[in-house]
Amino acid sequence: MKYQRKQSGFTLFELMISLAISAIILSAVASLTYAVSYAIKDTEEISQKQARVRMATLKIKELVKNCKMIVYSAGNDIVIWESDVDSDSKIDSDEIVYIETGSDDKIELVYFNSGATFGIFQFISGAAQTWLWSNVDVRATFLEDCSSVSVGFDVATPQSRFVSISFDYDGPDRITTFEINAQMTGASGYLLDGSGELYSSDDD
Repeated sequence: MKYQRKQSGFTLFELMISLAISAIILSAVASLTYAVSYAIKDTEEISQKQARVRMATLKIKELVKNCKMIVYSAGNDIVIWESDVDSDSKIDSDEIVYIETGSDDKIELVYFNSGATFGIFQFISGAAQTWLWSNVDVRATFLEDCSSVSVGFDVATPQSRFVSISFDYDGPDRITTFEINAQMTGASGYLLDGSGELYSSDDD
């Protein structure tokens, strides 16, 4: 009596099942890989934005701490008299730094060319700004994707010594509120006469 040897191997049905299982596994691996890479990208973006916030905070704190005067504020923009470089007790255009917060959801520092000198009342009237915006030297963007910017002071400028800037910062998956608080080392009130204008060295 002869016995027929049973052939080894997979049937077509078994191969189809194996292929289906492999496809499911590969799809799961691909989904996991995408999720991990997306999470890494989000983490990197969050870290970069936090680094930019820290840099902006340090820069603004240093600027306000060492400035000669917080001259004026219009809306959420701030005019800083950074230093009296030529010791003439006058606000020269190239000694001014403008913290601008209302332009295209950005916080920027704006520096200006030399060529003009201003008093406090010229900022109040807007005459100084008219000249300055026609003579921008450098515009440095510190933060983008900012919204709901709000600026506060301890007292009204130019007597103020303390500045608070709060804003919402758009992240990958949420909006975070930040606040930058900065205070001058000294006081600027002694630079002003009874009318609130600068004492001028020309009066000596």
